[in-house]
Amino acid sequence: MTALIIVLAIIVICLILFGLVIDWMTRYAYDRKSPKLPKFLVNTLMGHSLADDEERKRIRGQAVELKERASQKIIMTSYDGTKMAGHFLPCENAKRLVIAVHGWRSGWNYDYRTLAPFLHDHETAVLMIELRGHGESGDRYLYYGKKERFDIAEWTKLAAAELAKDLPIYVIGMSAGALSTLMSTTAGLHENTKGVIVDSCAGSARALGMSVVKNLGVNPRLIYPFIRFDARLRLGMDDNAYTGFDAIQENQLPILFIHGTKDRVADIHSMQKLYDNCKTAKFQLIVEGADHTKSCFVDPERYQNALLDFFSFCEKDATNAS
Repeated sequence: MTALIIVLAIIVICLILFGLVIDWMTRYAYDRKSPKLPKFLVNTLMGHSLADDEERKRIRGQAVELKERASQKIIMTSYDGTKMAGHFLPCENAKRLVIAVHGWRSGWNYDYRTLAPFLHDHETAVLMIELRGHGESGDRYLYYGKKERFDIAEWTKLAAAELAKDLPIYVIGMSAGALSTLMSTTAGLHENTKGVIVDSCAGSARALGMSVVKNLGVNPRLIYPFIRFDARLRLGMDDNAYTGFDAIQENQLPILFIHGTKDRVADIHSMQKLYDNCKTAKFQLIVEGADHTKSCFVDPERYQNALLDFFSFCEKDATNAS
């Protein structure tokens, strides 16, 4: 009898610990108030290699420099009353405006620390927005495009009215920002939006979550259903209710897909499925050796040329008409 009680106690303790782990993983995926992780564990989850001290110093310097240059802060109230923050890098005599959407648990001045200055130098104004649950934007949670796609649509309307009257508008996103960008194509973007760029894009929150769990050395099919259930209880959201795979079927805009061959977060096969199912004009840049969101740093020349070529394609009708 005593042995049975001990076994039952161990089972109960294991179940409690398992529940705590699942809840922590869910919170870390969605909740800005979740406990921070050591840098080495974050890199394990994201499949990143550790940067040395000199590299980290250089990255911080670039991020600080961009933050100083993009000093014009823009506050917007989104469709549901949530406060959203953006940071504007204006360009004199701009030919276009790009709305840049950062990745999961990242920052606008880090993800676009080299790309925004390049765009500025090529006659492009850049509005770098902060996702829900990040930085100075409101809300506690990230919804992986479920709500963010409508936020992005509101940003395009604000940009067209106040920042880029009569200019072509583009949206570029990385990681979860790429998924949100893709899903925004069906959320009522302003008519001046000519195309979108998705860098390190997975087809759904589930696809991202499965890859991250796999990076921990755990079979994601055993763990992720519990995370999905916990997220549904916490956020009232089913991560499979509407996804990038749904959006790509309805999309009417040209899309540039960018992906690294060593991406361990947004599986390249997920992106390829999106690309194959895209019915509009589509372009693809695969960067050999680049991991998640690192294509623009691994091969900046090809990345930058791909953007400029995409802009030229999307704007050729307007150029011919003039």
